[in-house]
Amino acid sequence: MYHDRGDRQTFILRRNKIMTFDIAALNIVDFAALIILVVSGVLATLRGLTREIMGLAGWPIAILAARLSEPYLSPLLEDAIQIKGLSDALAWGLPFIAAVVLWFVFSSVVSPGLSKAGLGSLDRWLGFLFGAIRGFVIVLVIYAGSVVVAEGENNLSDIITDAQITPTLRGSAHLFAGVLPGDMREMLIKNLPPPSSEVETIQDTVEEAGDIVEDTGVTSSSGNDADGGASSLDLRGDEGGSD
Repeated sequence: MYHDRGDRQTFILRRNKIMTFDIAALNIVDFAALIILVVSGVLATLRGLTREIMGLAGWPIAILAARLSEPYLSPLLEDAIQIKGLSDALAWGLPFIAAVVLWFVFSSVVSPGLSKAGLGSLDRWLGFLFGAIRGFVIVLVIYAGSVVVAEGENNLSDIITDAQITPTLRGSAHLFAGVLPGDMREMLIKNLPPPSSEVETIQDTVEEAGDIVEDTGVTSSSGNDADGGASSLDLRGDEGGSD
């Protein structure tokens, strides 16, 4: 396979370089991110995937409850507190906190039975995976927020830009920007360095997939409309014939 001893040694050195994880290259930012991932994963393991998913579902429910309750609570709190900003914050915050607490109690009671009836022991392993992903999202949000506040990654501390995880966060932030509202997306992308070729390829693939799905939906809708029109004409023809 190898032409000489030198080729074999070169192959071994390259293989060892790929398989070796250089811990010495990590800095405090890398270790902090790793701690967040591990802690989030361990907490999710203790709770299980079912309970974590139910807990995650509680946040949009709490936000919805707060938005629905705020118009009714705000006038009452304004009369009692007489401080416009504080009354508005409490009108939104109080129902939000109440909904979070109630949902936490509900999920604590219901989720153990659901996990036993569904995933069983696999619930905890999937919980760790969910927790690790959640931890990475937390780190990503911190990075994206720091880039926007600093008005550019180049304005961040060297300890952040030199971290081994920063290129991964940078590419993920470009992908994450795609799900943000227009103004927030433009603000984030404006302060990020240009994406790598790999990230651009992923973005193009996602956009193409979205276009295909959209075109498929439009085609299906047009087909249904055409079928509906044809059926209507057939029905009218039948009615005319019966007359």
